[in-house]
Amino acid sequence: MIVGTKLYGRTDAVAGLGYVATKFFHINYVPLVPLGETYFVLSESFFSDDCQVIRIRNSFKAIALGYLRGAAWLAALLFGVASVINLVAWSKGVHATFSPVEFLAFMAAAAALLALYRIPRLRTASWTRARKLASLAGANEIETARLAEHYGQIEDAERAQAEVREAARARTAATPPPLAAHGHADDSGAEREAARALLIEAMFEIPPPSEERPAPIPVARAVRTSTPNAVKFECPRCMTFGKVSTAYVGRIARCKCCRGPLQVPAPQGRRPARNTVAA
Repeated sequence: MIVGTKLYGRTDAVAGLGYVATKFFHINYVPLVPLGETYFVLSESFFSDDCQVIRIRNSFKAIALGYLRGAAWLAALLFGVASVINLVAWSKGVHATFSPVEFLAFMAAAAALLALYRIPRLRTASWTRARKLASLAGANEIETARLAEHYGQIEDAERAQAEVREAARARTAATPPPLAAHGHADDSGAEREAARALLIEAMFEIPPPSEERPAPIPVARAVRTSTPNAVKFECPRCMTFGKVSTAYVGRIARCKCCRGPLQVPAPQGRRPARNTVAA
């Protein structure tokens, strides 16, 4: 007999952060008594009791799911064993007929168990609940913006991204670095902030400031073709072939595959057309 405490009633999952669960006293892993301790679980180890949690208010949803899932598991196990015993007895002639009651009860318990684990409203947190749990977990501005995008909260996501941009630009403002003990400028902190700002800008595709030079547009590689008055070229990014009129030589175009900008090259030497011989 195994006796102890364990977290049950997993619910209100927040993408990328954790989930809510309640501690139960159990016997043979069957939850019996809730201990009045509900946690927001940030990390958990399957093979040990080591986990990173935050104590929150008791969740009756987690307690109810702990009892319901435990009962569904127990019912599925008992009726499954009973169905197998009934089937074996019927196959050996002990019972004249096969009674489907145990099997139908097993199927009902299995369906209830699947529903208790897969229904989204029982498994994941609402946007309001997720925002509160993320705040309790100390989520930064990037994680908050990602969470808003995950829940489809466009206005909140745009507001969070705007806060990220403002914070990044404020951190990268021109401030003199502090002087070290030997009189030299210690720019390690400034470098870290600049790297963080670049990471944030790359993550949200922040356009570069107007004073910065735009990246040069690559020139596509010309390929020989037998089509007259045409330029065949290869995209330098995705290696996809394209063909345009010679009137577009030197102009900027977009690859039909990766949609990246490129410059149309000058046509290469013509490939001789195949001659047809009359019969």
